[in-house]
Amino acid sequence: MTPQAWAGDGQKYLDELTTTTGADSRQRTVGLAARVIETRETQFVDNLANNPALEPWQKTALNNGYRSVLSVPVVYEGSAYAVLEVYADRPSAFGGDEREVLTELGQTIGHAINAIQRREALVADHRTELDLRVQTLDNILFQMTSSIGSTIDIETVLPQSNNNCVLFFTVDTDAASEAIAFEDQSVNISGMSRVRDQGDSVQFKCTVRQPELITTISQQGAQIQSISVNGSEGSVIVQVSQSQNVRSFVTALESTYPDIELVARRKQTQSEQGTGPIRERLDETLTERQLEVLQVAYSAGYFEWPRENNGADLAEMLDIAQPTFLQHLRSGEQKLLSALIDE
Repeated sequence: MTPQAWAGDGQKYLDELTTTTGADSRQRTVGLAARVIETRETQFVDNLANNPALEPWQKTALNNGYRSVLSVPVVYEGSAYAVLEVYADRPSAFGGDEREVLTELGQTIGHAINAIQRREALVADHRTELDLRVQTLDNILFQMTSSIGSTIDIETVLPQSNNNCVLFFTVDTDAASEAIAFEDQSVNISGMSRVRDQGDSVQFKCTVRQPELITTISQQGAQIQSISVNGSEGSVIVQVSQSQNVRSFVTALESTYPDIELVARRKQTQSEQGTGPIRERLDETLTERQLEVLQVAYSAGYFEWPRENNGADLAEMLDIAQPTFLQHLRSGEQKLLSALIDE
């Protein structure tokens, strides 16, 4: 671990401090940060002088005038992005209230980092595409892909409050009937409906119950692009922001899919059509919810004539009230038109 930011008079301490994580940290604890990364839980020491188990990290802290420390995970849904450590020059400086507030702060920061990564993976001009291979194909999306005999291109994923998600995806036209039939073969797929034809492909919408693969990847701030199956091997193409640590992302996925393997990574640049002042202005002004509403409305055919889904349908998909949906839609449309016309 490497210090990224700090406040106060701690430069000398940081220069002296070394930490290790992994298997050897179980035998030789050299800092609370290593323990926090392993457990994803807040750790604290009331009196460093009375805790020899923390050698040799303990001696470094005491020599720099510290007597107690609180170490908080910066996490979102089990994914650790960083560790926030607070030091004090007196024992027992961190009571229950302080620990609770700072733990909540770590969760808030983690949520913000995840939201930024998701947005960057969605709208940034420069992204990283990852090709992941999985041998364990018991996930519902791999089963559906194998059954219909076509790659599933993921367009929009809408998490629901009941731990389900609404999924917009496209398949080859030749596989459209198999996609409809798959709903009868699985208790985890419902509401399969054909949204619109798109030349040589067809767009569908369905609800997926407990979509472990989608949830795990989205929790890491990534966007699934496509899922395919070749024999006994599954392939998942995802996009992450260029600022995201790819190794940490893959390691987090391994907790759910131990046999997952990164086989390729590619840097991608959006086409010139998606760049320029208009795109930059929208990135700065659209909120995350407004962007999501516009994407869902577009994917669900809201702007088609006749409309393929109305405002009530989309509000239900987004799990929000219809007036709230319309408010976000109008605000997003206003910003979109303002960026286009005022430019």
